[in-house]
Amino acid sequence: MGESKKINELDRASTGFLSPSDSCKAMMDDMIARNENGTLKTHHWEAIKAQYGRS
Repeated sequence: MGESKKINELDRASTGFLSPSDSCKAMMDDMIARNENGTLKTHHWEAIKAQYGRS
């Protein structure tokens, strides 16, 4: 395969990573809205590790 053909294939493949999917955008919009409303729940990493015995 020629070098320019490889570059074109990589260029085509990379365009899918330029922006997040619609489902990802919806999830992030929901998280931003919950954060602004004060309803977003967060957990400390240490508490999660302790919950699963990974302290």
